[in-house]
Amino acid sequence: MARIIKDFLWNSGMTVEKMVEDFGSVGYQSIELHNASKVILKMKQSGSKVFLTFTSNMVTSGLRGFFAQIVRLGMADVIVTTSASIEEDIMKSLGEEFEVKSDTLVYREEGVRREGEKLIVPLTYESTVARAVNVAELKAHITGKKENELRKVLFETPGLASARVSLWPFWVRRVPGPEKIEIAVE
Repeated sequence: MARIIKDFLWNSGMTVEKMVEDFGSVGYQSIELHNASKVILKMKQSGSKVFLTFTSNMVTSGLRGFFAQIVRLGMADVIVTTSASIEEDIMKSLGEEFEVKSDTLVYREEGVRREGEKLIVPLTYESTVARAVNVAELKAHITGKKENELRKVLFETPGLASARVSLWPFWVRRVPGPEKIEIAVE
């Protein structure tokens, strides 16, 4: 099953239960937000300048919107970040929600070394991401359309690589109701 990774945004009145639920689609960095919030509060109370620093992987883990919200709320005075690769831009172009279709993490013994108290372990991480498809919404949108209208909707969908359209039996001229529509996302 594909995981949906999306931005976390805090809302006034948000319950702890809802926040924990939303963190389930944010990524592993969200745990550090708790620690950072305590430090930021102390800094603001003492009148210090708040430097918000984060690595590019935190942006792709679903925290992009949260960082933007921190800036809009004036909680950070200075931002320092990295840009390790173009993947953040690619993922952002896919929209606010995307599916991780596959991911692999490979550890390599070659190059493992110790530097002081740190153990350096080379690894390679690869993932395939795609725009998340809301199948129910798509079914509702195409219901009742003629075949040429259906093709237009599908082939104007950003990020769609290919699609096969089949209305059956041959005399059917419009897309049936959602319960009869089959959509396979690969």
